[in-house]
Amino acid sequence: MNRLQTLQRYLHYQITSKDKYRIHSPFVFKLLTEVIQNNQHYDDYDDIERLKNDVLKQKSMVEYTDFGARSGNNNYTTRLIPIGKIVKTSAILKKNGRLLYRLILSRQPKTILELGTSTGFSTMYMAKANPEAQIYTIEGCASVAEKARSNFQKIGISNVELSIGNFNHVLPKVLKKISKLDFLLIDGNKRMKPTLNYFEQCLSKAGNDSIFVIDDIHWSDEMENAWEYIQKDPRVTVTVDLFSTGLVFFRKESEKQDFSIRF
Repeated sequence: MNRLQTLQRYLHYQITSKDKYRIHSPFVFKLLTEVIQNNQHYDDYDDIERLKNDVLKQKSMVEYTDFGARSGNNNYTTRLIPIGKIVKTSAILKKNGRLLYRLILSRQPKTILELGTSTGFSTMYMAKANPEAQIYTIEGCASVAEKARSNFQKIGISNVELSIGNFNHVLPKVLKKISKLDFLLIDGNKRMKPTLNYFEQCLSKAGNDSIFVIDDIHWSDEMENAWEYIQKDPRVTVTVDLFSTGLVFFRKESEKQDFSIRF
């Protein structure tokens, strides 16, 4: 999707998205007012974002292997990139990282799975929000995964198990370790077929109170199609479109509804 298409999608989102005064679902209203729009500052933010600023300045080169959408028609691409540039282009935005933190803080999920560790900043927001959780995270590029491990050590995180490799091969092995998946973040291989494949595999471990977070739902036509497919899935009851991120819920007690909310 080019910049003009992205702008058009964003303008449509701004026009159609709702604020709290037009949300009639008690569940979503509470989610919006207590989590999404919670402006409270947490000290954990400072630790993570200070480290991120430090890593952004680093110019050391790493061999970056991409198995995802940017690899085009190839199985993967490899190139040398400064670690600071990887953080700048791939690390979670502060706004979205803080949202992850608040979601985890409010729900305190016991088991968390992340597809797409990158340099580990999204993982850190989740790990700091619930140090008692068991977090499984998967990264395709070994050199970037090692940087993430180093970052975890620097910030004192020990509740993360990091696996390295192509999601297609690693995900089934990780899911065997999980009896119930309370929280999922899909942030890698931004194409329709792989995204839906990961969604289906992880859905087998979901419960009534599980939350799935799909990143970059408007990143491309393929991702928008994947998001629409997920919204129509009969097992999904509530979805929330925050433009850069989509939230998916499976609550049987909730009426099936799709929301677009300003964030």
